[in-house]
Amino acid sequence: MQERWIGKDVDLEILCNKIREFLGNKGVEAHKFESGEKVELVGVAREVEAEKVKISITGSPKDFVVNFESPVFDDFSKFSAQFLTFFGLGFLVYKKVKKFDYYQSLEEDFWAFLAEAASDLTNSASSESGERKNR
Repeated sequence: MQERWIGKDVDLEILCNKIREFLGNKGVEAHKFESGEKVELVGVAREVEAEKVKISITGSPKDFVVNFESPVFDDFSKFSAQFLTFFGLGFLVYKKVKKFDYYQSLEEDFWAFLAEAASDLTNSASSESGERKNR
């Protein structure tokens, strides 16, 4: 899922640090990768089997997009769950469902956190540059 913010003037470096802190509090160790106007945070959850979570921030302080990617099951996996349970392999289904629930909860919490963080950081990019000029 992705969301776009226009006209907020958010300091993206501070936002990135807040996202890393959020992920750390949720048990996800994140590493930062930068290229041009794109910053990616790639993390692995310590609570469930290692699956990659990728968050990318692209754009400028006044117009940026945040994208959240996590492991997702397709319809075939849901179908195969019934099949596996029939053959007594329900524990595999349980592990997958537990993992899915973890990442779904993480994503829901992330978007709620991000909405609040973006709101708190509104005009932080212009106030940062203003503070630097006054020094």
